[in-house]
Amino acid sequence: MGVVTNSQETAGRGVVGVRHLVGLQTFDIARLTNHAVPIVPGTFVAVSGTGPQGDSNGSGKTSFLAAVSVLLADPQWRLSVNGGRYAANLLFKPDAAGLDPAQRFPPAPYGYIVGVFARSAEPGPDSVTVWVRVSASAPFVEARWAPGLHVADADNEAERILQADALWQQSEPKKPISARRMAEVLYGDAPRCLTYLDTQMRPRVPSLLSQQMTEMEPETIGDSLIALAGLDADLASETAQRGKFLQHESELATAVKNDTAARAEEEADLAGVAARQTARETIKQARGFWRRYLACRLHRAHDEDQRLEESTKAIKELRGEAENQRDQLSDRLAELRVPKRLIEDEEQKRRERDHLKASLEGVRAERATVTSRQTQLAEERPPLRSIAAGWSGTDADTARQTVTGRQHDLARASVNAERAMSEVEEAERGLHLAGAGLSGNPGKAIQILTEIGIEGIAVLDVVEPAPESRDAWEARLWPWRDAVAVPGERLADAAGYLTSRLPGTQLVGVPSDPQGRALSARGQEAVEDFLTNLDQQTDPSPSGIGFPSLNAVVVSGFDPPIAGRDTRVKAAEGRLSAARESLTEAQRAVAVEENRLKLAETDLEAALAAARLAKISAEERELDTKLVEIDDRLGALSEREEPAEAAWEEARLAVKSIEADFKTTQVLLDSAKEEVTRQRRALEGVERQREVLAVNVWLRLWGQGIEAATEVAAAEPTTTVDRPESLKRRASELLKEALRIFGVESDRDDLAPDLGEAAALRERFSDETDARGPSVIFDDVSAPLLARIAGAADNDQVITTRVSEQRRIRQELIDELEVEAETSAEVLKRLQEMLERHIERVLTLISKAYNRLDHQRGGSGALLDFTSVRPEGAGEWRWQVTPRWRRSRTGPPISYRETANSAQVKVQAIQLVLAAMLADSDPHGRVLVLDELGNSLGEVNRRDTLAALSKVAEEQQVTILGTCQDSVLTDAADYCGELLWFEHTTTSETYNQPTRAWGSDHNGARAALTADWIRHGRPPF
Repeated sequence: MGVVTNSQETAGRGVVGVRHLVGLQTFDIARLTNHAVPIVPGTFVAVSGTGPQGDSNGSGKTSFLAAVSVLLADPQWRLSVNGGRYAANLLFKPDAAGLDPAQRFPPAPYGYIVGVFARSAEPGPDSVTVWVRVSASAPFVEARWAPGLHVADADNEAERILQADALWQQSEPKKPISARRMAEVLYGDAPRCLTYLDTQMRPRVPSLLSQQMTEMEPETIGDSLIALAGLDADLASETAQRGKFLQHESELATAVKNDTAARAEEEADLAGVAARQTARETIKQARGFWRRYLACRLHRAHDEDQRLEESTKAIKELRGEAENQRDQLSDRLAELRVPKRLIEDEEQKRRERDHLKASLEGVRAERATVTSRQTQLAEERPPLRSIAAGWSGTDADTARQTVTGRQHDLARASVNAERAMSEVEEAERGLHLAGAGLSGNPGKAIQILTEIGIEGIAVLDVVEPAPESRDAWEARLWPWRDAVAVPGERLADAAGYLTSRLPGTQLVGVPSDPQGRALSARGQEAVEDFLTNLDQQTDPSPSGIGFPSLNAVVVSGFDPPIAGRDTRVKAAEGRLSAARESLTEAQRAVAVEENRLKLAETDLEAALAAARLAKISAEERELDTKLVEIDDRLGALSEREEPAEAAWEEARLAVKSIEADFKTTQVLLDSAKEEVTRQRRALEGVERQREVLAVNVWLRLWGQGIEAATEVAAAEPTTTVDRPESLKRRASELLKEALRIFGVESDRDDLAPDLGEAAALRERFSDETDARGPSVIFDDVSAPLLARIAGAADNDQVITTRVSEQRRIRQELIDELEVEAETSAEVLKRLQEMLERHIERVLTLISKAYNRLDHQRGGSGALLDFTSVRPEGAGEWRWQVTPRWRRSRTGPPISYRETANSAQVKVQAIQLVLAAMLADSDPHGRVLVLDELGNSLGEVNRRDTLAALSKVAEEQQVTILGTCQDSVLTDAADYCGELLWFEHTTTSETYNQPTRAWGSDHNGARAALTADWIRHGRPPF
């Protein structure tokens, strides 16, 4: 089910568009019957009647006008705020109707207000019926609509009530339109109805049609006039653009703030990288001083050792002679037998001692393995901490799922981009084919026929109907939209060739040109005979073109048009433009998803590092526990070492004690030994001197040959070679500086174990005299620092690269956001300037019309003062409008806020609304509802006001419904285009009498549209 509407009109004026209200029907609304009531649009409609007291009070006219205002979504019902709660007061209630409770009439749980809307031109085929359901419980107000005349037209009231529920269910959409969206969907962004109703069914709100205009603020009057002029959509577009600008500014500020914060964190990381590089260079410089120190010490020790070596040779010769004599005596003593038991005991004690020493060495090796593993874990931790520094707290599985999700999002975005590219290519091919007249199935057939030398042209491509006959010709040609015209003499050849290649092809044989011109050069002229025959075989119908011989009709109204190459090329260009816009959006989405994937991958790496750190902590705790157990075993074995050694020594002495028997031999041996001892002591003295020199120690530490050390020492001053300690002190000072870079201060006790040990070793390194070679060497101090530096090297490279990349990405984002913000600001500025000029022109037109109406009724003139207050931030744009009128011909214009009688205020308010109507460029379909029109007006003001209402209604084609009391009815009869008469002559009647209407509609087709519906079920007059 659908209705043909102009897309631009529907977007601005809703489903109803510019159609006029031409009829209304109510079900269970107050005391009104469900007889249809005609409305003559574009006129002043007087509404009056007879009530129980003989005058028009209580006749139901205000209830009817209230139903009209609900149907047209009058803003004063506040449907968008309370869901239509106040409209429920319109439902039939027996107490409010004055019925006797004994009659037990139930109140209506729901009711309907039905309106038929039609255009002035061709009202029948394009009419729309709106159904509004009013309920006593939520939802209080809902709406649906249907194309055409979709009304209850049974012969009696009960059947019409049954029809109503079914017709409501058959209307569109399936899910009813809510009260909040009713005005927008049905009537668009400008109010369709403005009312002043003197009723207690809804709270009173000051409006331009009420006597409370003096209570309205200037900006409220401005809002009302702008709404009447249909400019709300323009202001809404400005608000939307301003929202985009504010969003872009907010996003830019957030990006800059995030960049500043990130840079502060990154600078801290980069400072750490720079410090480690400085420490590396400092250690390198210190190592140079240490190497020079080693060279000088080795060179000096080697020279002294050479001198002592000569003394050693002489002493060794003397010692050799003494040892020969001792050995001879010893051999004699060895021949003496020692008891076997003592020897076995000594051997057992020795084995026990050796076994214990081996056990101690094994435990010490095990301990060294544990401490080595602890060192490995400590070295692994720093780079992991650096990676995990930016961890968001998400566990690794979730982070991995996020990466997978981002990869899927990127894949989808890429697929969409590829699809969009394919659509652009397809649209380009379509545009090329359309420009060549080869689009669709006709194009395929033309290309196939060229294979056998037959020229063809697409009939629909060459026909260019005149604008006034386009609808009819496009309907005639629709069954032949794929037809291809070929020379008549080649028709059979063409058909035969296409039989197996393109079945279903429509071929039209056309006569050849006497001048020999090609079909493409002849264009529409080539198919004139075919068009003439087609015209003769068809008849126009109201909805399109009929084919009498087939008893068939093709409905017209193609949008967009289908005939003519230019038309088809424009359609193809539109499709290409839309496809290119879609491609741009898809490519932008791919870039966004790529950035999101990069961030997710970084978070996953940090989550994995955090998980590894947790495992390291657990392993370290296990190693600490194991180290305690090893230390316990080591202590137990150490306690047994000394007793075992003593036991073995005791057994050994026992063996020697028996040798006292060999005293004589021993005396001789002792004498020999004394000589050996003297020589040995002399040798030991020399060796001690050489040992103090520690040449081998210095040579091992130097790690190169003596010649290399001598070469380095030769380059040093003599004082430095003799006293090289200054070189070591300089190396120690540089090591201290490197430790300081790592945060090691002399008074700190919270250092990491490796740094604490390095600091202690550095103190020993500095204090040692190195008399027998250093116990702490340079590498002992520098190794932990170099391990930390080496362990952080890869991470430092990662940090430097990551910081550079992140800064580049953030800067690109900031640059892009700055461009977007500047573009939004420029667009907003141009839009505001354009909109301000437009609203100023409209308000100027209203002011002129306001002045003209005041003069026409005999007033002294009126005008509008208005000021634009542009919004700041997310506020609303305010237009302060102050109506002013002259109270006398010589007086100045006085503000509406100044004291005036109620009749004057009411006249001015009505004039202001009418002026807005006169200034509206598109008022068709608007409705004004005025209750108690004659109140507070004298006879002259009343006739002037009635004349103005009638004139504006006719000129602007708006419908004005006004209730007229008895005193006004006579005057109203001279100006109204229709009179509606409501009758409720006695309180004993449950419902009104059917509403009577007198009027004339010059549009006969519009009157005929609702004639049968109006007559159904009415008693004859």
